[in-house]
Order: sequence, then C-alpha cells, then structure tokens
Amino acid sequence: VFDESGSLQLIGAGLQQSNIAAAATAAGRPAVAYVDFSIGAVASAKLKFALRSGTSSSDGWIWTQVPETQSPQVPSLAFDSSNKPWISYFEAATNRFYLVTNSSSDGSGAWRSYDFPAVPTGAPAALPAANNTALAMQTVAGVSYPVMLIIDNNATSRAVRAARFNPATQAWSAPAAIEVLTVSGGSHLSADADASGNVVAVYREISTNRAKYVHSSNG
Repeated sequence: VFDESGSLQLIGAGLQQSNIAAAATAAGRPAVAYVDFSIGAVASAKLKFALRSGTSSSDGWIWTQVPETQSPQVPSLAFDSSNKPWISYFEAATNRFYLVTNSSSDGSGAWRSYDFPAVPTGAPAALPAANNTALAMQTVAGVSYPVMLIIDNNATSRAVRAARFNPATQAWSAPAAIEVLTVSGGSHLSADADASGNVVAVYREISTNRAKYVHSSNG
C-alpha cells in the first residue's frame, strides 16, 4: 500500500466508476493513475500518479498529485517510448476531456496539460453513464503518439470519438467519430495498441447491453 489517504470510490448508488488505471514502463516498473475521493464528493477529488521504484514486490512507490485538477474522473494511463507517463481523464468541473504528461517517469518533473479537441455539449449524462476516457500509445519508427479515445455521454454530442496527439508539434488530429450513441450512451471504454501501431478499443453500448470492438491503423 503506497497511499492510505482516502478512497477510490464514492458510496452513492451509480457512483462506482472505473477510477484507477495501470500500466508499466519498458523496464517493467508498474504504475497507476487514480482518483482519490477522500474528500467524500466528486468536487475537489484528486488525480494522483504513482510509480514503483523497482520491479520487485518489495520495492517502494513514488507518488505525486497531478496539479490543477478539480473534479477528475475515469483516468487512463500509458507510457511512451521515452518512459514518460501520459494520463487521459474527464474533468467534470469544466466539462472537458484532458491529456496530461510528465517530463519524468516517476511524475517528479513538470506536468503539461492538453485539451482534447472535442467538447461535450448539452446536458451532462446521468450516472452511471459517465463520460469515459481511454489511452493507447501508438509507436511508429520509435516515435510515440498518444491516441485518446472518449465516450461523450452529453445530450447533444453523445458519441465515441478518438484523436491522435503529436508531441513534437503539440497538435491533435481532427477527432474521428467512431459511433454516435443512443440516448442510453456508453460505458467501460478501454484501448490499446499492438506492435504494428494498430489501435484497438472496446466499450459497452448501454442500450443493447453489448460489448463493441473497434480498430484503426492509426487511431
């Protein structure tokens, strides 16, 4: 146990969201991004990141709080080819999706934040159909490109979307609409990339209660 300060979940019905994500560095050091709800409410929850100091189960953890978050939800975590962590999350306070990264593997460096290029519109979703994020790291010729996927459950923008971020230019691709969702929305989004750079994702379509799988050559 590396953080005994609070809770990963809220007690209320419908609030049991996916608030922890795991990944590992190239050397096999595990890391987690998680939301600390020790305050007892969605507002003012804390987004935290922790990296194990080694690969052994007896090694300690290095953890830090990601700054300038207000009500973070549903994080996803991936490492690039330089072992820099990238975290995607939904910010309920601003009704925006964000991508953040740190200059150091252990989160001790400077954090930078980037707005996802699609903004939810209309009334927010009713829990448990909360907005979701997932992150896949596409690597092409040794260069890593974070591909961020979202489930937007807001009333007039409801859809599954994806966009690829270029760290060199700090620019996003135009967001791709994967599927326009029904009024019930979607949940349980997860994504990854294979060794050839193909990006895959899976999510639940709530109206049909079915899992859907999608893939792309570049996100």
